[in-house]
Amino acid sequence: HGALCLQQGEWLPAKKSLAKAYKRAPGDWQINTNLASACLHLGKYDLAVQHAGKACQLQPRVAAARLILIQALRGMATESEESEKKGVLTAALNAGKEALRIYASKEPQPAGANSEPPMCAVGEVLVDLGELDDEDLIAVDRQAAEVAGVPEATRRAVPYADYARGG
Repeated sequence: HGALCLQQGEWLPAKKSLAKAYKRAPGDWQINTNLASACLHLGKYDLAVQHAGKACQLQPRVAAARLILIQALRGMATESEESEKKGVLTAALNAGKEALRIYASKEPQPAGANSEPPMCAVGEVLVDLGELDDEDLIAVDRQAAEVAGVPEATRRAVPYADYARGG
């Protein structure tokens, strides 16, 4: 039920259902990944980081959990004191590097572990860190779309990061 609510964008019912499932099976990487996603969408970044991190520990080959971890850490950075932001964003960048390694290795992903290529998420973190400007990010975005096989007409009309998120 929680995964279905998540697919339908019903974040709070998804979180409640997945929290119950987590109590029954705290060692299930899919439950942790889905619960992290629901928490991320609800702006509960600390919980999203906790569950995405656990999913990464339970199933190290899953790039999807790392993408959620990156976005949750970026969310935490927006709420962090200025002195803490760089550390949080560096943790997001490290998660991104690992996601890139997994993606580039073409390691088979476990069933149910679908995710977009991590290039855009890593580019966004680099922009947050001030190490990449928006023009460079657009170039990364185009390359990610090409790698993912997004049709050229769509690439010109919609940034890949929006396309990959269903936007």
